Amino acid sequence: MKRTMIAKLLGGLLGVQAGLAFSAAVDLKQVFGVALESSPRLNIARHQLNVGIAQQDQAFGQLLPQISASSSLSKNRRWTEGSISPITGTRGEETFEDYDGERYNMQLRQVLFNWQAFTSKKRSDIVVDQREAEYFDELALLMVDVSEKYLDTLEAQDALETVRSERQAIERNLRQVEQMYERKLSKVTDLYEVQARAAAVEVDEIDAENAVALAKEQLWEVAGMEIDQLFALSDGVDVPVLEGGMSSWVSKSLAGNTQIKARALAWEAAKTRISESRGAYYPTVNLVGTATQSDIGPDNNDTNKYESTYLGVDINIPIYSGGANSASVREAISQADISREELEQIRREVTRRARAAYMNLHSSHKRTIASRKAVESTSKASAAMRKGYEYGTVTIVDVLNALRDEYTAVRDLQAARYAHIKAMLYLKREAGTLSAKDLHTINTWLISPEQAAVNDTAAKHSAPVLRSASNG
Repeated sequence: MKRTMIAKLLGGLLGVQAGLAFSAAVDLKQVFGVALESSPRLNIARHQLNVGIAQQDQAFGQLLPQISASSSLSKNRRWTEGSISPITGTRGEETFEDYDGERYNMQLRQVLFNWQAFTSKKRSDIVVDQREAEYFDELALLMVDVSEKYLDTLEAQDALETVRSERQAIERNLRQVEQMYERKLSKVTDLYEVQARAAAVEVDEIDAENAVALAKEQLWEVAGMEIDQLFALSDGVDVPVLEGGMSSWVSKSLAGNTQIKARALAWEAAKTRISESRGAYYPTVNLVGTATQSDIGPDNNDTNKYESTYLGVDINIPIYSGGANSASVREAISQADISREELEQIRREVTRRARAAYMNLHSSHKRTIASRKAVESTSKASAAMRKGYEYGTVTIVDVLNALRDEYTAVRDLQAARYAHIKAMLYLKREAGTLSAKDLHTINTWLISPEQAAVNDTAAKHSAPVLRSASNG
């Protein structure tokens, strides 16, 4: 992976938030565009990548020539004790000498052989690749998380609208039964049954309203924005079934999952760390060059100005470190063992998640087909029960039960459709094939609230009036 891939991908995704301030309702791309900028987890992954790149540059810098310069300006006083005369045996006068001193020095050091520095550079390259894989994993996770919370909110809103429609249908039935009861055309037990069912649906509506509020809070958490209206999922959407068997998708996941790639790179970096630790036993070889200009000697003695240069090779051979080097090697080996086990653990987790996502995908597809049939059959059954009540062959309880089954089937169909889309996202994420294109595809399945309202109005039909047999 290259850093340019990140910039290219982010460039394509950041543009999706254009026009966000110009519409009260937002679609999935707009919500994700905001989340892309504000997600703490994604920003942390980005900063960790930047840290890895900085460490890579540091490791490379250790292999380049190191040049340093120093200078010193000094005021010096030299005291000289008087010498003893060999003839008289007396000591002469002591002398004092004051003089200024200047010294300029430049040093060049170039690594010729340093196994720890070489392997540190290699390890830093691997760590950068690991951070990139972790960043892409967080990016895919954010795409799934935002899409999931968005769809959960739509599902909760659809469930609320379905409960409200059921409540309105029961209220119409209640008014009709009350009118029939006043004309002595309905039994009091029928009235009580409808009243009880109306109260129960009212409780369901309260729960559904709370579910919508909670779903919006979860969406706010991942997106970092207050949500008022969302684009709705079109009723005519036919979510495709992904091709390939379970074993094929598991193989794709083991080969392309970004979590596995990150853990594999972490293991590779840990193994390189072992070699780096063992480098403490090896000698280091450096090319050293110095240039000096000064007018004072080594002991700050006053001397004529001179210049000197030095070019040589420094060799440092470690002999004994008190056991610190061997302990460092043991630590690196244990860290590598931990990384290997973490890799195996994540491989098993990805395998399980991929299998579960595949099974959920096909299960939700079958549930969608079955739920459509259930909606059709329960709708017919409900109409038949209303007719039966008019002819006196069924009770009001049968009518209410049929109505409840009809709206339950509608909610089951809604849940199956959303589960199908989410399972598709989960499976693609595990396989490492999830991209911005998938987000755009889902966004094309959404319609504006205005269009959804038009479709709902066209789909609604007036409920038939209940009539008792005696009225007939």
